[in-house]
Amino acid sequence: MAGLSQFSLHTLITTLFTSDHSKITNVTNSYLGREGGIHLLETAFGDQALQNPNIRTWIMEKAAIICSQEASSLTDRAFGGRHYEDALYLRAPTHSLTVQRLKSFSVPQLLIIYECTTPRLQTFIKAVIGKNPTQTASRSARNPNMVHTMITSMVLNARSRESNLHAAMNSLFLWNGQVSKRVVETLNHYAFCNSPRYQAEAIQIISKDSLHLARTIANDPERLIMLPNDNFNWVGKAWETSALHTSVMHDQVSAILVVLPLPAGSPKGTASQLANAKNFALSAGTRHKLTPEISLEQILPDASDQNIFEDNAIRHVAHILSEEIAGLSVHHKEFGKFFDPHALPITKTEEYYLPTYDQEQASTRGNMLVMEHYFRDVLQIPKETFQARNFFLLGDRSGLLKINVQNIGKNAWGGAGQDSVSLSKLLEKLSSHANINLKKIDFYAWL
Repeated sequence: MAGLSQFSLHTLITTLFTSDHSKITNVTNSYLGREGGIHLLETAFGDQALQNPNIRTWIMEKAAIICSQEASSLTDRAFGGRHYEDALYLRAPTHSLTVQRLKSFSVPQLLIIYECTTPRLQTFIKAVIGKNPTQTASRSARNPNMVHTMITSMVLNARSRESNLHAAMNSLFLWNGQVSKRVVETLNHYAFCNSPRYQAEAIQIISKDSLHLARTIANDPERLIMLPNDNFNWVGKAWETSALHTSVMHDQVSAILVVLPLPAGSPKGTASQLANAKNFALSAGTRHKLTPEISLEQILPDASDQNIFEDNAIRHVAHILSEEIAGLSVHHKEFGKFFDPHALPITKTEEYYLPTYDQEQASTRGNMLVMEHYFRDVLQIPKETFQARNFFLLGDRSGLLKINVQNIGKNAWGGAGQDSVSLSKLLEKLSSHANINLKKIDFYAWL
């Protein structure tokens, strides 16, 4: 050993893993290939070694390089890389935004992409958060996966503004909540969302795509559509008024195109048959052929309806008692839920927002101009199609009265003692509703 006085462990390790000698290289490569490197690091950097600040700093510097390389594969060095398709998906320039892309956006799906493309970065973020998403205490508790995904999106957006898919969705969410421009600008600096300019351009692009979809659906004979519309007022403020510059009151109309759902299993052509104007003409006068007994039998509750109502009423009282009396709370689940065999199934409404229209609705002419604008100019329904199909409208009572609905109502009510199947005859059977004014559309009086 006297001849090896200058020998050290540092020299040995350096020689083994940096030597150009073929035999030494073969041995070390073989050792590292069998996960020997992990064993070596575990042996060298055990729990005791990790207490050394210098070792900790070195480990974090290497981890930072690895995480930076993974983030780079999705941002500045994505072109031609193995994650190029994922990098394109994470980029959302305004011209690429569509209604379908908004509907298909999913935070859990985004996290799956992050875990596949940046697994080491995700391991680091999960360890820092330190919470298991499967062990959340309640529905109101924070979901660690949501926070996890948001942190990754902000990191990528801070590295490259082009990786802005999550930020774009946040921008639209803030716009829908009418968040002020100053707040959006602040959050943009934090890489949480995009700039107000991007926000405005995105809304314009998505509005055009939504209008295109609405026109396609409105002209589809296999769809039943309804047009809810209502007027609203807003004031354009002038903080310094003059003879030519003052506050202006705007009277505008907002409208939505709603697709009415058909019963499950409806055959093809059901919508066109129901909306066919000729079918309504063929059924004209049918109500006059019905006797009062048959017409009332179809709308009044039968014995089965009365029994179901009685059961639900009892169940309702039992639920109230179980909530108010502590001794009965253990039986709360035994009462069951309300049952209605004729209840409509819960479905998600398919709707499309249409552009506003600067037009008053205080007159019959104004209402007709609104209908003409939306059906002809906005939805671009041909005149021939409009004359052959029935389209459903939904507005406030004031607007409906302006379009001569009152005259239609008089035909439906009929005259007392003249039409045996009119609604006025029904009032004679319902003594508690005898004070209803037939010349006034009063929905609440029937309750």
